Amino acid sequence: MNFYLQNNPKCLKFLVNTLMMGFNVNKISDELEGVFFGDVRINRRSEKIIEDLYTNIGNGFTASCGGKAEIKAAYRFFDNNIVDPSKILKPHYEKTLQRIKEHKIVGFMQDTTDIDMKHMKDVEGLGVLNDTTRPGCSLHPVVAFTPEQLCLGTISATFLHRQANELGKKIHNNSREFEDKESFRWLQGYKATCEIAEKCPETLCISIGDRESDIFELMLEATKEENKADLIARAWHNRTIFAEHSEENIKLIEQNEKLISENKLLSKNNKKSHKKGAIGSNDEIIKNNKKIIEDNKTIIKKDEAIVNNFLYQLNKGKTLGTIEFTLPEGRGRKSRLVRQNVKATTVILMPSAHKKHLPKVSINAVLLEEIDAPSGVEPITWMFLTTLPIDTFEQIELIIQLYLGRWGVELFFKVLKSGCGIEELRLESAKRLLSCISIYMIVAWRVLYTTFLGRTCPNLPCSIIFETEEWQSVYAVTMKAKPPEEPPPLGEFMLLIAKLGGFQGRKSQGPPGMIVIWTGLQKAYRLAEGWLAHKDYG
Repeated sequence: MNFYLQNNPKCLKFLVNTLMMGFNVNKISDELEGVFFGDVRINRRSEKIIEDLYTNIGNGFTASCGGKAEIKAAYRFFDNNIVDPSKILKPHYEKTLQRIKEHKIVGFMQDTTDIDMKHMKDVEGLGVLNDTTRPGCSLHPVVAFTPEQLCLGTISATFLHRQANELGKKIHNNSREFEDKESFRWLQGYKATCEIAEKCPETLCISIGDRESDIFELMLEATKEENKADLIARAWHNRTIFAEHSEENIKLIEQNEKLISENKLLSKNNKKSHKKGAIGSNDEIIKNNKKIIEDNKTIIKKDEAIVNNFLYQLNKGKTLGTIEFTLPEGRGRKSRLVRQNVKATTVILMPSAHKKHLPKVSINAVLLEEIDAPSGVEPITWMFLTTLPIDTFEQIELIIQLYLGRWGVELFFKVLKSGCGIEELRLESAKRLLSCISIYMIVAWRVLYTTFLGRTCPNLPCSIIFETEEWQSVYAVTMKAKPPEEPPPLGEFMLLIAKLGGFQGRKSQGPPGMIVIWTGLQKAYRLAEGWLAHKDYG
């Protein structure tokens, strides 16, 4: 046994289970094991292509493929009618499932990104984004992460196409069936997570989405008893909720009921008086009663507009404590420490006016409000709707930890776009493009997996990921020393990879980012080729 594993049972278990599952972590082409296009030659070509694209990440598609003949073969592969995204991704989904089974808790991150192909005109079958000058499509994957942010792979991916002739048309969303709306993709992603949960009874599976996932139909689906997956959705809408009447309002309602009964009786007496020829003497009383009834209704309506309000009920929730975490850097935002007060309660969501046929939904809600935010920085307030329990502070901490893992799907998109360069692809049809993007999705997973496995299990031997010639050549070049007999720990080796990519390793830098990792990986594979050539011909 490698001595680095002796004091890390978690990593040792990972290694043993990985080897017992019978697949080699070293080769990315193993993610296509079992792929079936109906032709062995095409199967082998897919493995060659994914190896080339991964080991040359950052070089662009044609440069990654190699010579003229290899480029032509790659184009023929993607042009073949039997090649499509579902066939490419199916074996990766199966590998992802096996990795998920090895973990107690897994978050399934849903998100959407636009793939802008503005440099390509008239791409057959592609569609447009938000105007006719921006050809492209949207990608909505479901990506599995552990609470420690180790990326396990994707379990589903949906490509959304908007037709140019639909832009600018006024579409009444409220009159459309939910299945016909783009937001339906969130429910599809949740159901995909439920399918995984059914196959992994020992794993707590949680579907996680940003504010776009604040959809009533999704909450309704997630609270059905037969569904196995839980849900965390960042709330966006200040919804109307069901709340019991206050004591004051109950008194007003009771008063109104008495006045209504009294008016009925007075009206009846008036009719009897009219029949006898007498002048009705109850009209003024009835009029006054009606005014009191309307005044009471106004008071109740104003009060319940506040009480039956999502934010109002959240603020009334019990305070469970204060949570502290590091907010990852984002678009125009630096990483910083955040402290938030935590409140939680259970609410009953009411369907909106055009969804009155749907039942009410009882679901847990969490409110996080930042305290002591830096000067000039807007305090961070988060609201969540979740099916997870919220009774203890530890349960709330898990919800926050899982949601912060959404940062991982942003990194996934960053690797896809900036590292793999999917928006620079020059394939002439949507069919070719989407199939190629599907292979790059596996490449992006592999980059994230390698990076965060080094952080999650730093004491694993780097040979779990890298071939002998790969880690030896990198060690020799970066350390300017003879490689050791035993492979170095993965955590240390990933720093050497980052160093190849330009990482300086200053204390203020934090862990290496994705750009230096994929740049370093590309250089590492070139070094390995030279190392082998020197051994064979040197």
